[in-house]
Amino acid sequence: MGYQKRGTFYPRTFPPRSVPETSERGLQSALTWNTDLIEQNRMLEESERMILDTNKRLGAAVQELRELIVGFLSSPPFSFPS
Repeated sequence: MGYQKRGTFYPRTFPPRSVPETSERGLQSALTWNTDLIEQNRMLEESERMILDTNKRLGAAVQELRELIVGFLSSPPFSFPS
């Protein structure tokens, strides 16, 4: 079972980063920084899907537990006269 897909997409913007030097090392640093941001954005989106999925599963587990408790308390010797 996969994670629930997010219904609404909120675009994330990152502040532009100026490259102080035009050397190859400076450009490589900028590319690495951009790649890191892309990976962090992917991780954030995956975390958000995990939270939604966990919330859904936890809600279902709480409902199932409530039903078990009600069923247990309504059976003898725990049933209460009405």
